[in-house]
Formats: sequence, structure tokens, C-alpha cells
Amino acid sequence: MGSTRSGRANRSCAPGASSSLIRESRGESRGGTPRRDLAWVREEPGAVVLDLLIQPRASRTRSVGEHDGRLKIQLAAPPVDGEANVALIEFLAAALRVRKAEVTIVRGETGRRKMVRVTGVSAQQVIDAFAPGR
Repeated sequence: MGSTRSGRANRSCAPGASSSLIRESRGESRGGTPRRDLAWVREEPGAVVLDLLIQPRASRTRSVGEHDGRLKIQLAAPPVDGEANVALIEFLAAALRVRKAEVTIVRGETGRRKMVRVTGVSAQQVIDAFAPGR
């Protein structure tokens, strides 16, 4: 470890560690810009799987960003007789520009935490449609 002018040890980089490893461990890419590791989206062959947190009976239907490692979606529909699931499928299909038949709920039919599979899109298309700040 090196020392600073104040005499304290410089602990910014472990001995023998590459500065690129330090950047990557902080979530930065080689260009110095933050890397966007979005836990709520992952790509499978021919499809994308989304981990969602649903809030039914909201004032309007919209995506509100990431919450606890899941994409949070507020739905105006109530969670009665599958209305919220239908609204979710319609919302995702419209936002991702795919047919409703290409959006399926894999897990969480009756809960707020859902896993949804969307065929015909890439992870980047999903990120462009839903990631905050875009």
C-alpha cells in the first residue's frame, strides 16, 4: 500500500490488484461509466424473463422503476378475477410492441411478485422501454 501526504495508508487499491478489477467491482465498465446490472431482466434463448413487483389498484398503469431487485409496475386494475393479470399482459405487450400471446406469466398468478416471460424481444429492448432515466 502506498501512503498519502498526510501519512495515512492509501487503501484505494489492494497490492497487486488491477485498477480495472477495482472499477468492475464498483460496477463501472472500462470506459468509466457505471454498468447497469439489472437483476429484474435476464435473457433466455428466444425470450426475456422479467421479475416484477405488481401494485394493483393504482391511480394509473405505469412502470415506476426498480424495487427490491424487481421492476415495479403499478396497475389501475383491481386484483379481482384475474383483471390485474390481464392488465399486466396488455401493458407489457404494448410497451414492448409484441402480441399479447407472447407475454406469459410463468410464476405468481395470484401474488404481487411475478415472473413473466416475453418472447420476441431482447433484454436491451426491455431495458430501453423500462429502465429509469431513459
